Amino acid sequence: MFNRTSLHIAMLLWGCIFSLIAALCMLMSRNFEREKRKWLLWILLCCACLLLNDAFAWGFRGVPGTMAYFVVRISNGIVFLLSDGMVFLYHGYLCYSLFGKRSHPVRKGKRFHTEKDIPLIRLQAVYMISVVGMLLVLVSQVTHLYYYIDADNIYHRNPGHVISMVLPMMCMILDATILISYRKKVSRLIYVSLLSYIVLPFIMTVIQTFYYGISLTNIAISISMILMFVVAMMEQNENLARKENEAAQLRISIMLSQIAPHFIYNTISSIQQL
Repeated sequence: MFNRTSLHIAMLLWGCIFSLIAALCMLMSRNFEREKRKWLLWILLCCACLLLNDAFAWGFRGVPGTMAYFVVRISNGIVFLLSDGMVFLYHGYLCYSLFGKRSHPVRKGKRFHTEKDIPLIRLQAVYMISVVGMLLVLVSQVTHLYYYIDADNIYHRNPGHVISMVLPMMCMILDATILISYRKKVSRLIYVSLLSYIVLPFIMTVIQTFYYGISLTNIAISISMILMFVVAMMEQNENLARKENEAAQLRISIMLSQIAPHFIYNTISSIQQL
């Protein structure tokens, strides 16, 4: 029977399918900037895996049997782990979009150095918080810090569940401060798409803290991924059009440079004959 849970699972699966199709498009695209394509490809694949496992977690929730026992526990663990993994990957994509390769510190002697205009402390803080979040997910699988699953294969939150929401929200706030501070480094469309990945999941995470029954945060992530992918493809098309225009202008310049000596020679020859 088609109900709210079925609609919920269908939305998660459609988000997973779109992410896989978008990842395939990014993989086949050779004109996209290599490093940026790598970050976006990993985000799309991680998003697809996140949504698929969330769909499994809801689909097998409360279902008896040995298979459901393992599916519910494994899929919920992967969902929590990839939620922090998505924060890590998005931060890497954000840093490269704003600063390029300069956002990666370079070792000089015994210390790491980077450009003076890059907020290195905030950049490293987001990486560290997301890694700590992933480690706590692994700890939670043993200690049940975040949640537990009863004998009927039904998921229940534990008091420590709030930590799993606070850590990604801290990363989102730090990323928002970085993006707003350096918004002039990217176009308006890219700025909006990057900001959507912070604003939409943040709002849905706050709502989901008080209302549980639909994966609002993961659905918001899938919507943001659609926007980020579309804007990235638009950016690629604009770059291709600009490169083609530059190539055409270069060909015209070469032709004019070749024509000019012949024109001058012919003009002088005509004057000499006259």
